[in-house]
Amino acid sequence: MNKIIFVLLQIIFITMISKAADTVSAKYLPLAVGNKWVYLKASSMGGSYIYSITVTQITKDTVINNRKYFYTNIIPSVSAYWIRYDSTNGQIKMYANYAPDCNYERMYYDLSVNVGDSCNNSYMPCTMNNYYCTQIKDTSLFGIITRIKTYYYSFSIHNGGSTKTENFAKNIGCYSDISHVASVYGQNHNIYTLKGFVINGQLYGDTTLTFINTISTNIPGKYSLSQNYPNPFNPRTVISFQLPAVSDVMLKVYDVTGKEVTTLVNESLQPGTYETTFDGSGLNSGVYFYKLIADGFTETKRMLLVK
Repeated sequence: MNKIIFVLLQIIFITMISKAADTVSAKYLPLAVGNKWVYLKASSMGGSYIYSITVTQITKDTVINNRKYFYTNIIPSVSAYWIRYDSTNGQIKMYANYAPDCNYERMYYDLSVNVGDSCNNSYMPCTMNNYYCTQIKDTSLFGIITRIKTYYYSFSIHNGGSTKTENFAKNIGCYSDISHVASVYGQNHNIYTLKGFVINGQLYGDTTLTFINTISTNIPGKYSLSQNYPNPFNPRTVISFQLPAVSDVMLKVYDVTGKEVTTLVNESLQPGTYETTFDGSGLNSGVYFYKLIADGFTETKRMLLVK
């Protein structure tokens, strides 16, 4: 009898530890509508890096098959999906209406794994890519004492290969997303680094959606504002302008009613050619206007957001 009781106590203890571990793993991707992560993106096609801003946010939730899902990107380099956290095993599941044999889900990440563990198997129909947990370390980010889990995978493509590394930080979410692709066309690098975020209404770091990239320091002959590209766009577009002299620059975006949407630039800049990225992720489709004001020069152009 005592032996049976001992075994039962062991099972209860293991179950409690497992549930505690699952509770902790949920903190590596906080899921709640309104949570938002803003990343600085550095992109290179074998040359110098071009910088822009990318936003990941949880825009809505729903219930499918008695499970609650959230619509968001898991990492900034992928499209948004309906995802949920499975508290029974610490996994992030993606809703897959094409996979009835998988109970309409595919496992994207296992946030409960330890170093050396494979959290996915790309050859199994109910999982995504073959990630491995390569490192777990304690650190401080944005004034938060946290723990980072690093996930890595690589695969071969024709005449080349690709690697991806994602870092998830406890109580924060995806901290960085790094991909390298080598092919006959050259080296392609994309690096996303978290610059600020909002979790449960609390703001950390810098969540402004602008980054000014200096295209050229050659002195232009006049002030000018270029047409955005691409146009129409969804959800991001690039706006460039030229300054022939040191200028106090204001670049604003307005909706079709004339209401100000955002300020992209508000600072003094040296002569040169600049570009910045406008992100319309949280806006409705429609016509928008952007206006440049620089030391007496004013110009307004029209752009179209199509979702």
